Amino acid sequence: MRITKHSSRFIEEFYGKGYPYYRLREIARVVTGSTPARSVADYWTNGTHPWVSAQDMGSKYVDRTVESITDSGLATCKLIPAGSVLYVCRGSIGVMSINRIDCATNQSICSAICDERMCKSEYLFYWLLYHKDEIASLGEGTSFKSLSQKTFANLEIQLPPIEDQESFITIAQQADKSKFNDFKSRFIVWSSEWNIHMTIRDLVDISVEKAGRRFKPQDTIRYIDISSVDGESNSVIGTTEYKFSEAPSRAQQCTKKGDILVSTVRPNLKNIAVNQLGDDNLVASTGFCVLRPKEKCSGLILAYVLSEPFTQKMVAEAKGSNYPAIHDSDILDYPITVPESNEMARVGAFVQQTDKSKYLS
Repeated sequence: MRITKHSSRFIEEFYGKGYPYYRLREIARVVTGSTPARSVADYWTNGTHPWVSAQDMGSKYVDRTVESITDSGLATCKLIPAGSVLYVCRGSIGVMSINRIDCATNQSICSAICDERMCKSEYLFYWLLYHKDEIASLGEGTSFKSLSQKTFANLEIQLPPIEDQESFITIAQQADKSKFNDFKSRFIVWSSEWNIHMTIRDLVDISVEKAGRRFKPQDTIRYIDISSVDGESNSVIGTTEYKFSEAPSRAQQCTKKGDILVSTVRPNLKNIAVNQLGDDNLVASTGFCVLRPKEKCSGLILAYVLSEPFTQKMVAEAKGSNYPAIHDSDILDYPITVPESNEMARVGAFVQQTDKSKYLS
């Protein structure tokens, strides 16, 4: 989840200025979550307290969760107050969010409850974000890397004065809010004049639906699941390293740089990401429809078309009880209107200039 524009500003604001370092445990209370026993219905049935797992952490903020627990279930967990930094320490190390609701978490998540007099949660979020790769390298294990609570709590955090933290937070939040506004306004004006009617299927390589790869035992892959996607920046923010212990029963759904990953399962139907990771051994979970644009310009347009009202329609049409989902065919048959080819190239060029960090390879 390394955001280029924030990273450069982070360096400019804080590096080389001699700010002191503190261990995370000195500026925040660090706790690990737990899972109430699944065999005890009283912990889960008609629960009202949000319970966070990695699948709820696809965006910067957590506002709702797939599962909730009861008062009895909460009594077996630790309550994490709103405004804490939730950090996945097992599997997809580095996936993180700030909870905007009081909640409990599972045991894969370490939470940092900041002493706001010393460290603002949003500053800590961006510090951890910028140092994600270094922190992930501290993980131990073979099939699934894990970061212990002790290791997480002993991370050394460079801490500027509160007023400098607040200044950076304001800049970062403004950048997040304005990221797509310029293009979206132009997009609305342009799209009102487009008159070529087709479906998403016409803009993508359909062979990807059936393209897969059977990995050999002991092959190591990087795996993208829903916790790997940031719904706000529309980008892949992390992967899980996975080693096959035996040959898989079916071909794995591979993805390459430039693919658009559309989540097909609630509550994450609004999570759409552009894969900018160049890795031949990258696999997307079955919870994604992988769209491979035929041309770069059509991909740039698709990345914006796949928003509202597309997501509203997909959410409304999802079928199923426990985890409502949509079929890949529903996505591929979605009707869209696009410009003629020369106009598409012009729009694509404008998108590249508007958000180079995401779309330029």
